[in-house]
Amino acid sequence: MGPLKGLSQELLHSVRQGEILHLGRLKLADVVVKVASDQLEIDWEHLIYLKNVRGANRQSHTIIWTSTAGFFKVDLGAQQVVNLRANTGVLCWLDMQVYVDQYNQAQQGRVPIESSLMYVLGNLRLVQAGNKDDKQQNWLNGAMVETLNATTRKKESLVLLDENVEVLINEAPEKLRRRIKCANWIHSEQQKHLKLVNHQHDKDYDNRDLYGYAHHQAQRAHLHEQHVSRDTLLVQQALAVYEVVAPAEVVRKLVQRLRNNTGNRL
Repeated sequence: MGPLKGLSQELLHSVRQGEILHLGRLKLADVVVKVASDQLEIDWEHLIYLKNVRGANRQSHTIIWTSTAGFFKVDLGAQQVVNLRANTGVLCWLDMQVYVDQYNQAQQGRVPIESSLMYVLGNLRLVQAGNKDDKQQNWLNGAMVETLNATTRKKESLVLLDENVEVLINEAPEKLRRRIKCANWIHSEQQKHLKLVNHQHDKDYDNRDLYGYAHHQAQRAHLHEQHVSRDTLLVQQALAVYEVVAPAEVVRKLVQRLRNNTGNRL
């Protein structure tokens, strides 16, 4: 029961008596550990779940669950908590939007497409899970999920975590599976790009037999496409703020010109 530390004695007793913990029903009173927002440190690699909770003062709070620190709460909304990671400058939400678009394209017209955003960085694969609370999403780390099963309720999943703990979530299993599948695909693409960055300057990199030169060239082109698509979205959204509408292809050509420094002086 190590991952369950931080829960109230009453709730912990119920779980020890065999009741399955329902993450969708967690309340602020169920968590006894509170961390000041300016002292918040999260073990992102071991994050399991983020639940947004609207307090009595109409302020959003978040219940955070990690396999190392257990449960604790903070006076920040769930989106603010995720942004602590997303705002590191490594990968932003625009990157995630491009990844999801590319995933849908790779599905070759299969339906339903994935429409929800997620945040994936290394072993952190946050997907939206459960009903919104105060217009904010709750988040589950798909990397921590071992199995997903249906229950007698249509919009509920029984989730087995890799800590050998079973929990219930207010989300249909087919939706969770689809989102986790997309997050796993994004993780795989990121690992390919990381491998390219780490090995592109290795000795004999251009040796077709040793490193698969054609494969690496394809990966380089794919990574470049990722960056161009991300920057195109950024420019489109910036123009939209000023109600300027430009065709995507025009914006794309502008981005490629700026990235290549065409016509500019360094």
